[in-house]
Amino acid sequence: MRREGRKKNNLLMELKNWEKKIMQAPMLGTLWVWNLVVYDLLKLENQIPFFVVQSLFELLKTPADKDVDLVQLALKFFNRAHPGKDKKFSSLSSSQKAAETLLDVTFKGGVIEIPSLQVDDSTVAVFRNLIVFEKCYSATRTHVTVYAAFMDCIINTKMDVRALNLNGILFNKLGAETDAADLFNKLCDQIHYASDRNYLRNVFMDVTRYYESRWHQWRAALVRNYFSNPWAIISLIAAVVLLLQTIEQALFAGLSYFRPPK
Repeated sequence: MRREGRKKNNLLMELKNWEKKIMQAPMLGTLWVWNLVVYDLLKLENQIPFFVVQSLFELLKTPADKDVDLVQLALKFFNRAHPGKDKKFSSLSSSQKAAETLLDVTFKGGVIEIPSLQVDDSTVAVFRNLIVFEKCYSATRTHVTVYAAFMDCIINTKMDVRALNLNGILFNKLGAETDAADLFNKLCDQIHYASDRNYLRNVFMDVTRYYESRWHQWRAALVRNYFSNPWAIISLIAAVVLLLQTIEQALFAGLSYFRPPK
């Protein structure tokens, strides 16, 4: 009887554990599915006019949802897809000014400032669908397309990805640095945009003028050849000291020749 009781208790324990797993499985699955839902809804081919969504929302909402703002709800829902690190989607009224955005690339004093960008498995889908959206509607500004082309210009190899990561610009969550480089190299394949709609046009022109300046080229060569590592700096200092000593000796030799000691 005791053995049968133990078997019965063990069987009950197994059933309870199995029941807990069944209850937890949908929760874990839901977290994974929600990510797929977010990126699926972002696809251009799955989108419908917003007034249709608004009408359906008004028909389906309950009295408890009367204070719910559909726009704020949607922005909160899509926050997980935001490519900027520690950034969130937000709506702005006409009286508000924008905070820094992902597109705010600037150039000043020889330094290009680029907002931080997080690269993960969803980055390709987000950027491609935004680029397609800009191409489908002629009245839409091509800011995302231009930004993607800009990133393609400055990223060619994994060393470029590493340099951007060390400077706090690119946060790579794809694993390999070559994967991040390939992402931007393939993102703008066969994508064209009008030069007069390039919002970074002035940045490109300023960078070109800065690069073509003789003074800046000379200074860059000096830094690269003589200040790239401590040994090069020590060698340069030693050469300068030796040159100054040589000049000093030459001056004293000349003075002693023209003004011999009495």
